[in-house]
Amino acid sequence: MARNGSGVYSLPAGNPVVTGSVISSTTFNNTASDIATALTQSISKDGQTAPTANLPMAGFKLTGLGDGASSGDSVHIGQLADDAGSSLVGHIQAGTGAVARTVQTVLRESLSVKDLGAVGDGATNDLTAFTNAFAAAAGKKLRIPAGNYRIEFTGGTSALTPPASIVIEGDGRDTTTITFVPSTTTLSYFFNLSNDEFTLRGVTIANAVPASGNGCVFKGGADSVTVEDCDIDGGVTNSGASLSHVCYGIICVGAGTQNDQSFRGNIFRRLTYPWLKANTDTAEQRRLKFVGNTFHSNYYNDLGLNSPSGVCDDVLIDGNTFRNNLSISASLTTQALGIALASVTNFRVVNNHVMDDYTDAIHIEEGSAFGVVSQNTMEVDGGGVSISGNNIGGSEKHPNNLVISNNVLMKQGTARESGKDGIRLIFNASSFLPAENLVISDNIVNAFDYGVYSVAGAVGGVGGAAIANDAVVIKDNLFKSCATGMGLFDGTLTVQGNTTNQCTVGIANTNSANTTETAVVESHTFISDTTYVDAIDRKITLIDPMWVLPEFDHAGGSTSDYKPVLPANTGDRIHGYFEVSADASGGAGSTGSSRARDEVTWDGTTFTRTSKLLFTAAGLQAQSARNSSQLAVDVFASVAMTGLRVNVRLNGMAVISV
Repeated sequence: MARNGSGVYSLPAGNPVVTGSVISSTTFNNTASDIATALTQSISKDGQTAPTANLPMAGFKLTGLGDGASSGDSVHIGQLADDAGSSLVGHIQAGTGAVARTVQTVLRESLSVKDLGAVGDGATNDLTAFTNAFAAAAGKKLRIPAGNYRIEFTGGTSALTPPASIVIEGDGRDTTTITFVPSTTTLSYFFNLSNDEFTLRGVTIANAVPASGNGCVFKGGADSVTVEDCDIDGGVTNSGASLSHVCYGIICVGAGTQNDQSFRGNIFRRLTYPWLKANTDTAEQRRLKFVGNTFHSNYYNDLGLNSPSGVCDDVLIDGNTFRNNLSISASLTTQALGIALASVTNFRVVNNHVMDDYTDAIHIEEGSAFGVVSQNTMEVDGGGVSISGNNIGGSEKHPNNLVISNNVLMKQGTARESGKDGIRLIFNASSFLPAENLVISDNIVNAFDYGVYSVAGAVGGVGGAAIANDAVVIKDNLFKSCATGMGLFDGTLTVQGNTTNQCTVGIANTNSANTTETAVVESHTFISDTTYVDAIDRKITLIDPMWVLPEFDHAGGSTSDYKPVLPANTGDRIHGYFEVSADASGGAGSTGSSRARDEVTWDGTTFTRTSKLLFTAAGLQAQSARNSSQLAVDVFASVAMTGLRVNVRLNGMAVISV
């Protein structure tokens, strides 16, 4: 045989020969035949033969290979490392119907800025690499790996213009940072959104502004824009009333459409106007969503959707946090609003949290309509919700068809600052039209100057006559610990089922522009207010009110305690059934209870009381009386009683005059 199975060749029998040996033809032929067989089994250098079995290399390499060119050719390391190497490798997804593709085809569905030369070391200007990456990324996903990418503009107005249908993704806003350095000569935009279908996720864009440069992160001019899980940091600081620079978050272009915008889970901070649209802009924005974002340490309005000359429709503002606006602390000369809506229609403002210094937490004006403000929490050193007519776009408009319900508004900081109201309704300023079809219900308002305050006549120094307010309902709210719980009213409002609790004044009528018109309040509950009703400027009509008096101790003996509930002066009128329940808890004194029902009349001159029911226990007696020009509860007991609790209801009407 030619080889022994291990690759070792041995000569056939009769070999080797020695000197003088006679070589027979048989021996020679056998030897030659065996060598020929061994050579035939070897691979020829010129490629005439092919292996007939696998060739184990025992750890050695095939070197010097040529480039494979077709199926069945070998591929060497050099080919795979070449630019086109990934085109030599196949790929198929799992799943029915999957088709074979090359790895190159799959990988080129997305690209990285590093593919185009970005460095990301925080020092190298990666502007060219980003520009080239954007040019190559139309319809693709563009990755921005972890790093700090410096984008420095020079010269005039500059911007990066993403192509249409691009998705840009970083490795997370904590690891992927773009440091945006605007031009020193004019306003620079980082993203010029002039092409539709733009998505940005998982990056921080930090504005590093030179001494004379101003910037804007997004110039909004496209439809279908999504920004998610990003940190937009404008870098703006202040020294007193002077700002270090200007950096806007989003500036809307003046015309065209910018529909289907979604901002979710982002941080907007240290910006001058995170969202800005000029009063004269005619652009159309529909289907806007702001969900789960945090706005903090900004200047002026955090989220100001302003569209008096254009369209802003179908807006969702849900689950955002607004805090630490710096305009007030910086002593700037303009207002600071958390959420500001002007001529916005079909909107929902729900589940948001506004805290710290704001002129108004939520401000709604001009032609804003068909909106719901609900389930929000406001903990502000400023005002809560403000609703007003206005004339920004050249014609007078007013909010309408709004529901303000189930919100919690709490005044923080300096207690009860003048003009800091929980819910402020400005129906008439320079003859602006009133709000209409407005429901304010089931809110909790705590520690403001006014819990709810409706303003007419002179507003901001501008005079005007009171205008009737159509279909405004204020019902089932709780106003607690305010200087004045409810400051009423303008026009034909429906006021039902509200409660004032521990306010200095429960209800005041403050419209000096029309002293003949009366505010009508139904089924109101007063709980431990210092003064229950103060008709400052015009009449207040109470229908079926109820009082829960502060708990007190009674000394007993021959002296009554008079607990006033309503004025009973010459101009006042009271008639109805006055129901009193009184209970003493005991403690250091005695226990007792009393129930009384009197029919009472005060006609401005004579007080008449007809007792319909009087029940006493343990010598405690409580019923109606007129004392010191007040309708009061007369509490008397023969012995001392502690922890007296008195509830009063007037099933009838009281008209309290100026």
